Amino acid sequence: MPPTNAASGLLFSFANMEQEAINMALIAAKYLDDDHDAQGIIAAWLKQLKTFRTSQPGTKFDWIIPIERPIRTKLSIGSYEPDGNGEHSVFATVSSIWEIVIPAASGPTPKKGIQQSHFEVIGKASTRVSVLANRLNAAPDELARWRFEIGDSNAPGCHFHAQILGEADDRVFPKSMSVPRLPNMLFTPMDALEFVLAELFQDDWAQHVAKENDAIRNWAGCQKDRLIKLLRWQQDRLEKNSGSPWTALKAAKPHASLLTGVR
Repeated sequence: MPPTNAASGLLFSFANMEQEAINMALIAAKYLDDDHDAQGIIAAWLKQLKTFRTSQPGTKFDWIIPIERPIRTKLSIGSYEPDGNGEHSVFATVSSIWEIVIPAASGPTPKKGIQQSHFEVIGKASTRVSVLANRLNAAPDELARWRFEIGDSNAPGCHFHAQILGEADDRVFPKSMSVPRLPNMLFTPMDALEFVLAELFQDDWAQHVAKENDAIRNWAGCQKDRLIKLLRWQQDRLEKNSGSPWTALKAAKPHASLLTGVR
C-alpha cells in the first residue's frame, strides 16, 4: 500500500482515472472532432496509463496529451452563448502533462507485471485549454487560453488553481507573469474537457448530461466523490483557522490521501 505522508504528492486511483477517461470519451463523443481523431487521442492517452500501471514502485512517467496532437472539439457556432447568440464560431483543444510516479511499496516489492492501485503526482500537473476562432481560408485565431493545475508542496497560490498564462512575453498575461492563480475545483484532464464542452455548447451540453445512462452515472460517481472530498477538506481548513479564511485556503496543502482515503 502506498505511503500517505503529507510531504508526498497527491495520490490518484488508477481505476478511477481509467473510468473517468472511458466514460467521458463516451459522453463527449458527439462533441469531439472525428476528423482530428479525438477519440483516438483519448484512447492513446488512456493506454499510456494502463501500461504504466504495471510499472515497479519508484518508476516515473510523463503522462501526456501532446500540444501538437490535442483533443479537439467540434465547431461551436455561437453556442457558447445561450440560444447560439455568440459572435464567434469556435472550437477548443485540450492537452495535458502530468508528471507521475508509482509510490514506494511499504512492504515487499511486488512482482513485475502486477497492477498497481495508485499513482502519485510529482512536479508538473497541468492541463492546457485553448479556444480558437474558425476562419475561412485562414489559420484558426486563438482567442483564449488557460490551464488547470495542481501545485506541488512548494508552489505559491492555491494548490488547485487555474492560470491564464501566455507562452510569450509580448501580450496580456505574459509568460513572465504567473499571477493570477485562480482557485479551482477542477483539475483532471477529463474535468477540463467537460468544462470546455459545457462552455462551448451551453444549452445542448446541459440537456445531454441530464440523460440517464451508464456512462453518465459512472462519470458522475467519480467526479462527485472527488469534489465532495475536496470541498470537505476546504471546509475543515476554514473551521480550524482563526485568521484570514482566504489566506488559509491559499496556503493549505492537502494530505497525499485526500482523494483516495488510502491509509
